[in-house]
Formats: sequence, structure tokens, C-alpha cells
Amino acid sequence: MTGSPAAARRRGCFFHGCLVGAVGLLLVLGGLLVALHYTWKTMLRFTDSQPAELPAALLSRSEKNQLKRRCAAFEAALREQRPAPALTLSADEINALIADDPRLQGFKGKVYVHLAGGQLQSQLSVPLEEAGWPQLKGRYLNGTATFRLSFQNGALAIRPQTIRVKGRPLPEIYMRAIRKWNLAAEAARQPQAGALLQELADIRVRDSQLTLEPQRKP
Repeated sequence: MTGSPAAARRRGCFFHGCLVGAVGLLLVLGGLLVALHYTWKTMLRFTDSQPAELPAALLSRSEKNQLKRRCAAFEAALREQRPAPALTLSADEINALIADDPRLQGFKGKVYVHLAGGQLQSQLSVPLEEAGWPQLKGRYLNGTATFRLSFQNGALAIRPQTIRVKGRPLPEIYMRAIRKWNLAAEAARQPQAGALLQELADIRVRDSQLTLEPQRKP
């Protein structure tokens, strides 16, 4: 015995609705795959499978030794809460510290600093998985960048603002994610570095120098 015509129509509507829904889902999934493929192809154009070789620090051995003494004296004054003048560092001095100071190993091989007026710039070679792109493990973002440096209540943030790769700006869709990455996060998590940051009133770039201003104790 067959069902009533009304039941058949209801089943027909149900099956037709499922079919339409399935086709719509396939179209959405197809569009998503195309978008993911486009994103992947775009990121491949802007990234490399190997890190870039950044320049070596330019200071001589005697200049490095003098720099270490200046930094050690400044840090000792902070730890002991003694008055101290601000510590100013040139780009060459910062790059030397990145190369040699174990507390700055999170920067080594990833940035080579340039200071232009009041702006922090850098040659850049960053593993993208560390910048919040785990799906791009093994890919490197090699280029030049400008950074926004902020310091407040002992918290240091150094975030990329613009990046140029192979002569072209990185598309804004990717910059929105990369700007969330704090280049200073790893160094600030180290107990000794974190304690020293708490003793600073300000960190700023001015006149092509990085200045670390200690808190003025009463």
C-alpha cells in the first residue's frame, strides 16, 4: 500500500530541502577551500622556507666590553635602587647586546635593529609559528619592518606596524594578526629581565637612540 499524495508531497519537500541544503553546504565548503588555497598561495609568495641571514653586530671587542660595563653598572644601580643616569643605546649597541646577551636570545637571528629619528626599524626574519601562525610552521617572514614601542608600568611591548617583503607591503589582512605579536614578550618573561623592567620609568626611541629611564626614587 502506497502513502497518500499529501505524505508524498511532504516527503518530496523534505528531500528537496535536504538536497538544496547539501548543495548550499558544498558551495560554502568549496568557497572556503578556494579562500584557504588563495591564502596559502599568497603566504607562500610572501614567506620563505629558510630564515634570512641578518647582518652581524658592528662593534669591536673593546667597544663591546665597554658597553657591557655600562650596562652592568646601570643594572646594578637599578637592583640596588641607587640613583643612576638614563642609559642610552645606539642601534649598533643594541645589535651587539642581541648577539651576546643570553637574556636577549629571543631576538637573536630575528631582528637587526635600525633607529631612525624617533622610530624603531628592523631587518626581520621571524618564524611565523612564533607570530601566531602555527599552521605555517617552517615558513619565515623575511623583510623590513617598523615597530611601535610602548612601555607602561613595567610592561614592554614591541609590535610590528608595517612590514615589507620582497619590496612589497604585507597585505593588511595578515598585518592585523601580526600586530598582535609582541617581540619583547619572551625576554620580559625572564625573571631577571622582568625585575629590571619594573625599575624603569620609561623606554623610548628619540634622536636615533634607545633611552632607558630609571625611576626616580624619593
